[in-house]
Amino acid sequence: MDTKSVHWRLFSARWTLIILAALIMVSALPLFAQIRPFDYKGDTRRVPGKIILSLRAGSYEIRTTRYKSLGETQTGEVIEMRGFTATSSPGDPILPFAIYEVAVPPNIDWETIELTLEEEEKVNLPGRHNILPAPPMRARVDDKELVDWGEGKDIVKGRNMKIYGKDGFFPAKPVTILAKSQMRKWKFIRLGFTPIQYNPVTGKLRLIKSVRVRLTFKRIGTKVFRTNPLLKDTLMDEEAKKRFINFKEALKWYRYVPPKNPEKEVKDPDYVIITTNAIVTNSTKLTNFINHKTSLGYTVQVVTETDYGSLVG
Repeated sequence: MDTKSVHWRLFSARWTLIILAALIMVSALPLFAQIRPFDYKGDTRRVPGKIILSLRAGSYEIRTTRYKSLGETQTGEVIEMRGFTATSSPGDPILPFAIYEVAVPPNIDWETIELTLEEEEKVNLPGRHNILPAPPMRARVDDKELVDWGEGKDIVKGRNMKIYGKDGFFPAKPVTILAKSQMRKWKFIRLGFTPIQYNPVTGKLRLIKSVRVRLTFKRIGTKVFRTNPLLKDTLMDEEAKKRFINFKEALKWYRYVPPKNPEKEVKDPDYVIITTNAIVTNSTKLTNFINHKTSLGYTVQVVTETDYGSLVG
């Protein structure tokens, strides 16, 4: 593999992750803005829950290559694994990496979630290896080159010595929780899986062929949360089906159950639309908007000049 190829792979992997993260953040803002917290109606009992997952490494190839960065030539090895991208933290070893999104129950108590690794099938790979570090982030602004290695690193000749100078496998755990998040009604976590660990001092590589992941947590309440109108929101169900590796299991957690004894009293409005009689009569969107807000649990009231008079200004 030539130098240009290595640069392109690193550049492509890094910016793919950055662009993906940016798109997720931008697209998520309007989705999260309308989410209201669940009303457990006093049912705050904690019920144990768990999710079991199995993750596997892909076929791989170790290549010797080199690249030039900041005037220095880095020579070593990179690992290409099918179905995985590569870590790109500047100065840290470039290793195969994948992100998995896992749905969790809508009534999860986020503070109680824990991850345990079980039944790891791992093997030490033969030979002594020199895994290349990821190059720094670089940009040119006003004819000045900006270089960023990230915070909290001790960079010596392009390598983070807090990792390369330590006698131990990196990363310490092959699977970690990267983030807790929400997409409309769907709550989920992102897991990071690094199937090959590296000891820079000994040059040893350890392959995690497969691992069983146990997620344990507490759920708030037992039945009341299922009657929450938020669970009727199906806007992002198709997206959830594509993204969550346990979507079929999660469907039962998000099943809406109508209340047996719905409240008959009229609720005070918590979403008021102030408009005109003309808009109410002629708008082709207002009714759909009201129905959408109602499906999210809001009690909507429309107020026109009939209610507030014909004053202007």
